[in-house]
Amino acid sequence: MPSAGIDLDSDLVNLPRARRFVSDLLQSWGRDQTLQPVLLLTTELVSNAVRHGDSPIRLMLQADGSRVRVEVSDGSTRPPVMRAPDLAETGGRGLHFVDTLSEAWGHEHNGAGKRVWFEVTS
Repeated sequence: MPSAGIDLDSDLVNLPRARRFVSDLLQSWGRDQTLQPVLLLTTELVSNAVRHGDSPIRLMLQADGSRVRVEVSDGSTRPPVMRAPDLAETGGRGLHFVDTLSEAWGHEHNGAGKRVWFEVTS
């Protein structure tokens, strides 16, 4: 089962770096068919970790059979909250995307922080 990870600073300027890492890795694993949904959902989880979590941030990918799992760990113990934003709000819908586009997702405490993950299949 191939896997790889990268550490990121808690800054939104790292989103392109995270996306490039995911794109390069999935292409090298021959997982091009999952590229777009995984990029979208990874961007959401990394953005949430930067905005609502604490450093350090760690992005991990694993591939097993037809499944790709992405995990984003940060130093905050606060769990992710799926909100029901007002129609006029411009944010707050990201976890709805994760819930809709992934096969499964969740979170768990990870030492002094948490890990939020999702899985997609091809």
